[in-house]
Amino acid sequence: NFTPVAAGDSTNAGDLVSALIAGQMSDADSGALAGIAVLGTSAGSGTWQYSTNGGSAWLSIGTVSTNSALLLRSEDRIRLVPGNVAGGTDSITFRAWDRTSGTFGALADATTAGGITAFSSGTASSTIAVTAGAFVKLQLLLPGETAAPGTASGKTGSPTAQTAGSAFSVTVRAVDANWNVVGSVTDVVGFTSSDGSAVLPANGNLVAGLGTFDVTFRTAGGQTATVSDLTDGAKSADTSPAVTVNAASIARLALVTQPGGAGAGAPFGQQPVIETQDAFGNSSTVGLAASLMVSVTLTSGTGPLQGTTALDIGTAAGAGTVSFANLRLDPAGTKQLTFSAAGLTDAVSATFTVDNELPVAGLAEFQRPRNVPIKLLIANLLTNATDLNGDALTLVSVSATSTNGAAIHRNSTFVLYSVPPDGNVTDRFSYTVSDGVGSTVGEVEITVAADPTGTNFNVVACALVAGKPTMTFAGVPGHSYVVQRTQDLTGTPVWTDLWTTNAPAAGLFHFVDDNPPAGDLFYRGVNR
Repeated sequence: NFTPVAAGDSTNAGDLVSALIAGQMSDADSGALAGIAVLGTSAGSGTWQYSTNGGSAWLSIGTVSTNSALLLRSEDRIRLVPGNVAGGTDSITFRAWDRTSGTFGALADATTAGGITAFSSGTASSTIAVTAGAFVKLQLLLPGETAAPGTASGKTGSPTAQTAGSAFSVTVRAVDANWNVVGSVTDVVGFTSSDGSAVLPANGNLVAGLGTFDVTFRTAGGQTATVSDLTDGAKSADTSPAVTVNAASIARLALVTQPGGAGAGAPFGQQPVIETQDAFGNSSTVGLAASLMVSVTLTSGTGPLQGTTALDIGTAAGAGTVSFANLRLDPAGTKQLTFSAAGLTDAVSATFTVDNELPVAGLAEFQRPRNVPIKLLIANLLTNATDLNGDALTLVSVSATSTNGAAIHRNSTFVLYSVPPDGNVTDRFSYTVSDGVGSTVGEVEITVAADPTGTNFNVVACALVAGKPTMTFAGVPGHSYVVQRTQDLTGTPVWTDLWTTNAPAAGLFHFVDDNPPAGDLFYRGVNR
């Protein structure tokens, strides 16, 4: 048989005819020379050629048959120029030729054979094996790909899409330049991937040039795997085409946007955005119901949490993503939110801070009748101050004297204002409130009402509004007053009770006489 030839070796030297017939030819003619008449070839793996000048030039054997056989001498050569695919076995069939007739390199009819003819009666065959060439590189095949030795890429098909977290098998082949498996290779191979979260197989040996390994991608998108020869770094590695990796079923909630920009008195400047993900952090709606509510709760820090705290992330609503719009926290301090949905792992926000805001101390206005001691209830005074953080406010201090020099005192319940002895006055003094962290100064304005001659000494404003007497009275906060009316102040006036009320914190109360009689009308407010 012929010496095996490597796939793709188009310059091999072939074999001498003498090597093919050695020990297989005898001739009754003493001194006959040796040769063969090639009757037929099988060449599925390449093309048969011959040379009559020691291999300097080669000619194709072409189509031969019993009646058109190619004559070759023992010193001539035959070779197969193989294709690029290993594994085939080709052959030639021939008769022995004693060279007593015919010309080498020419065709002759070998139908008549045996006896004293130039051709043997029997025929023989010689085979040649087409083997893989030298090991030069690795080949990685993924599901959906099929090896195709002898082609430019060495394979057909394209990788099948995979699901994140699901293992699949890959095949590694040690190949020659034409992608034929080199069965003698037992090198150790190792894997890397574009997916930094992939589960890759441990390093392992090839067996007869082949190996099967399990790979698991975890990151959705287009991912690749690469196999390298760890035994011989000179051998070329192979990287797969990008494999489409689809997200797995939903398993958890995740924050796409963290809450931020939180300040008292207003919604967060950066509202949280939530999405459904699989167990590997990929955005996913696989297995998501048409409706699934996501609720947010304050799990660290003081509240309450205000705003819309539940949104529908289902496929018929948010389709896997919800954006909160008006969440708000007023109390100062460090906070953390937790987002929950049935059947999914919670998402917990990073901690964030609501800064303390100083309280706002507004102008506190009080009006009192003349010559009435002025006691301002501290609780009423504090209603004029606000705190965006919702902190409880306390009165820290008041100024010692007013603008007009009145003495200001306080106890645990009241602020005491000493009314100047001279007539009407509008006066101011300062007050300081604290939220426990910081303080702010505001002003109190005291108006002492006029005391004109007559009975309307505590009427501070009076007018006709839509034809009805409308007036404002000044009183002492918390005290009861009766509004009375008379039409004649001469002699002993007869006063009619119209309305009873308690003076509010500011000391002013209002009255409208809905059924006034005709004529002169006089009104007063009497403390009872």
